[in-house]
Amino acid sequence: MHKRFYIYLFILLLGVVSAITWLLNTREVHQGNLWQMLPNTPALIIQTDHAGEFTDKISKSKISQGLIQTKGFQPVFKQLQFADSILNINKKWSNTFRNGEFFMALYPGKNQLLFLLQSAHLPHIETLKNFLELHLGKKYVVLYNHRGNIPVTVVKIFNTVTEKSYWLWKMDKALLFTSSEKLMEASIAGYAMREMHFSDSKSFKAVAKTSGKRVDARLFVYYPVLGQFLSPFIQQKHPSVVREISRFAGWSETDLLIQSEDIVFSGYTQADKNTLLSRFSSQQPALFSAYRLFPFNTTYSVTKGFSNFAQYASGKTADQFKPAYAADIKKLIQLTGKNVSLVSNALNDKELAQKTWALIQLKDIPSATRILNKLALKSGSSKVYRIGNHLARRIRIKNFLSRIYGQSFSTISENYFCVINGYAVFANSITALSNFIRYGETGKTLDLDENYKSFSNNLANQSNWLVQFQPRTLTGFLNDFFTPATAKNLLLYLPFIKNIQGVAFQYSHDNPLYYTNFYIKYNNRYRDENLSLWKVKLNDVITGKPFLIKDHNTNKYDIIVFDRANRMYLISPSGKIIWTLQLPESPVSAIYPVDYYKNGKIQFLFNTQNNIFLIDRKGRFVANYPIALHPPATNGLSLFDYNNRKNYRILIAQADKHIYNYKINGDAVNGWHRPQMPDKVSQKVVRLLARHKDYIIINDDGNHVKIVNRRGQQRIYLKAPVNKAQHSSYFVNKTNNKGIILTTNTSGKLVYISTNGKLRYTNFGHFSPEHYFLYDDFNGDGHKDFIFVDKNKLKVFDRFKKLLFSYTFNENITIQPEFFSLGDRQKVLGIVASKEKTIYLFDNKGNIIINHGLTGEIPFTVGSLNNNNEVNIITATGNILYNYKIN
Repeated sequence: MHKRFYIYLFILLLGVVSAITWLLNTREVHQGNLWQMLPNTPALIIQTDHAGEFTDKISKSKISQGLIQTKGFQPVFKQLQFADSILNINKKWSNTFRNGEFFMALYPGKNQLLFLLQSAHLPHIETLKNFLELHLGKKYVVLYNHRGNIPVTVVKIFNTVTEKSYWLWKMDKALLFTSSEKLMEASIAGYAMREMHFSDSKSFKAVAKTSGKRVDARLFVYYPVLGQFLSPFIQQKHPSVVREISRFAGWSETDLLIQSEDIVFSGYTQADKNTLLSRFSSQQPALFSAYRLFPFNTTYSVTKGFSNFAQYASGKTADQFKPAYAADIKKLIQLTGKNVSLVSNALNDKELAQKTWALIQLKDIPSATRILNKLALKSGSSKVYRIGNHLARRIRIKNFLSRIYGQSFSTISENYFCVINGYAVFANSITALSNFIRYGETGKTLDLDENYKSFSNNLANQSNWLVQFQPRTLTGFLNDFFTPATAKNLLLYLPFIKNIQGVAFQYSHDNPLYYTNFYIKYNNRYRDENLSLWKVKLNDVITGKPFLIKDHNTNKYDIIVFDRANRMYLISPSGKIIWTLQLPESPVSAIYPVDYYKNGKIQFLFNTQNNIFLIDRKGRFVANYPIALHPPATNGLSLFDYNNRKNYRILIAQADKHIYNYKINGDAVNGWHRPQMPDKVSQKVVRLLARHKDYIIINDDGNHVKIVNRRGQQRIYLKAPVNKAQHSSYFVNKTNNKGIILTTNTSGKLVYISTNGKLRYTNFGHFSPEHYFLYDDFNGDGHKDFIFVDKNKLKVFDRFKKLLFSYTFNENITIQPEFFSLGDRQKVLGIVASKEKTIYLFDNKGNIIINHGLTGEIPFTVGSLNNNNEVNIITATGNILYNYKIN
């Protein structure tokens, strides 16, 4: 089978289904005479219980409105308008027709469409003929056309301008209409002779009885004939397409639900023995998880799911290979997991080879890796390629993937591979493999794409066969696959095609049938996603949090990071390393921007254990810096600018347990009382401003607390121990009058501190001593909420102790959560799952904005690097620094 078959098979099926549905803009299924009025061997049938409601719903959808605006559909639309104007002349007939049951059937051949309408009180055929003669106009001739000995009166409508004929006839309580004389004759003859009919077959009845009662319409697909129908539209160089479509399955019935921007088909498919789909008769649907590795700009993908791949392969696959490979191939089959995928982001036929990848899920990753490496060596390929942290090899076995996993994998012929997150990923070159790895490393994966998130909501998360593609990205394949005339006609619909965001075909074994889901998403507001703008590789593993510092020359923001070799980096907004500075030891504080000379130029202030550093934008030490600390520091410095006049104060705890206060030039501040704590202070000193007074809070490692004023004199004398939780902080109370300051203690109770030193408590439930506590307006109602993150649980309470939101992570959270703003209004809670290397972003309703793939294992920083409306997240994994754009 041709390697591009699976791309085109489903593009064609979509096109046919969509075209028929739109042309229609122009009950439980009956199993009696009405169905038998349809000639045998249809490719597709659309049936609806209420023609008027269905056409109204179609015409009001954005899909129909977009189609009408294309050049290709304009002639059809004019004919529909003309037919509608004729019909509306007689309101009684119009209502009769609108209330009727309606069929449209499509057959192989040119213009092989048949329309059938059943409704009470249909007019006599003679009355219809007289009406048409009167109202169609001079260019039409309306004639009786008797068909031999068959007692049916046929009305022939002849267009004298186009020389086309149309046929209208009535049988029992049904009207039939077509432009095909062949179909007309077949319908009349078949009905009159009561020949064996498709609606009497077991396969048709099996799917027909599954149809729903309250649906917009029903689509029936007969795959053996569908291939014949499509054949005239496909270039002859793709001969296998018709054959493979024809042997895919038997009958499908899907209930059709129409929304403004979505068309959903859901139902069942019957698959006889020896059809492609019947190979899954022994398989249960499998969870589809590989999309988390797919490139964010994926154009199409094919995924097969298995409960037991070895059983699916039936033990015959290994026999197709040379004896030297057979034993290892058998082991690889046993180690193949529950899904295999082919994915591409190619935009045309020329790009296909280098922009397509195969993903094979592995059961036992070490064992499977050894087998793959062994096959590489046995096939004569000993070279090992290093791609970042990944090792890649090549298997030189012809048709390796296609012989094991199916002909859809024949696109991959060179078999370069590496193992990524439990999948063996294959490509046609090391460059292609490197590109795939880069998508994952920079967070450019499909699960981050907001468009895909909304699209995939309509898909089941388990299936045996799933095909997804974006018609808007595949127009470059039209000329390669379709005949010139067909491609030319499709290009007339190009604006409409480019607004079809996505299409999916999904089949899942549900003994004895296969649950079937077709989905079309129309989106004329589609916006391409490109979250990760750049990454930069540093010399060693990045430690601590990135910091954004404003460049006084450009008003943009540079990034400062440190690695574990104590190197300091200044990086531009575009990801360029401006300079690197070697430090004697690692920083223990945040980086603070200061204006040492009060001239508008910014320098960077921070401390290590033994020094305070002040460095300018060119990487030079300022004035008398670094300033040595004797005794050494035990915490990170805190910087205060009380009156916003750049008269900075640096508060830092040192090993003698005193809190020191320095001016920006390094001199000690006169009048500061140097509070001393019973134990070492490793947490930074906190300053709160409440009721126009400063409260400077010192918390030592023994959990002793002092609250002092600007001169270091005790402002509040506590009546009892606070016992603050390690990852909690102090906040100004904005909720009630229980105290001026609040925090949480080691059991998770809320602790209020009054100005007289008394403590009061509120209980939100029991939390461990390691919990994180934030006090912020989570839901945007103007009131502060209480946010707890404890181990793997996130809980948000309002001021009335009502639980607003909760979430459970896959691991314990060990990095301080942070709030930040997206634009002027929306606040977001960001939480890092470091083992998963994922940043979760929650909006004010608790919805996850981004997760599973936004790479990060250290505290992240949020800001606008270019000082505009664009919001960036700066984070890192290993020695790679990432810049993500999130709006």
